[in-house]
Amino acid sequence: MGRFQFLEVVLPLGIIAGMLCVAGNVQYQIHKAAHGRPKHIGNDMWDIAME
Repeated sequence: MGRFQFLEVVLPLGIIAGMLCVAGNVQYQIHKAAHGRPKHIGNDMWDIAME
């Protein structure tokens, strides 16, 4: 048991968290580029029909 054994856990979790952030930002940027504005959170079919 070394003093820095926690690094064996932190590194993979950091990679996973980083990839989740990248995936979310890629979706945001693609939607923004395609529609010219950020996605409205919570828009359902009623909100779209009322636009």
